[in-house]
Amino acid sequence: MATEEPLFNPVYISPEVQSSLNEGFVVRPLAPGDYEKGGTVVGRRKREESDIAGAARWECSAFPCSIHFLFSSGAGFLETLSQLTTVGTMSKGQFMERYAYLKSHNYEYFTIVIEDTTKKRIVGAGTIFVERKFVHGAGL
Repeated sequence: MATEEPLFNPVYISPEVQSSLNEGFVVRPLAPGDYEKGGTVVGRRKREESDIAGAARWECSAFPCSIHFLFSSGAGFLETLSQLTTVGTMSKGQFMERYAYLKSHNYEYFTIVIEDTTKKRIVGAGTIFVERKFVHGAGL
């Protein structure tokens, strides 16, 4: 796997979603380097408002779903997640092991981050999980 190969092909993120963000922000797949963005997660920070107006909820066009993002003033992926729940201590090796699993299942797991490109910080994160069901005619 290349050092910065994204979790999935970014072509799955529509131009409409990208254009809904303010200038200086980009939505993209999670990448291995996102572990380094932000350093160590220590405890939980107070959740602050973000200036990513309009990005809190998007509708999917490929199948019925909606994406709800967690926004933070944090600097990295794990720090952003720590705004929602306990992350714990995660080594680069553990991060890469989980990343490799998700990448090998990149037809089911679509972890997306929103990056403030001027500050090089992850400020939002969300995951779309495509669940294969028995109900609704074995639908997605």
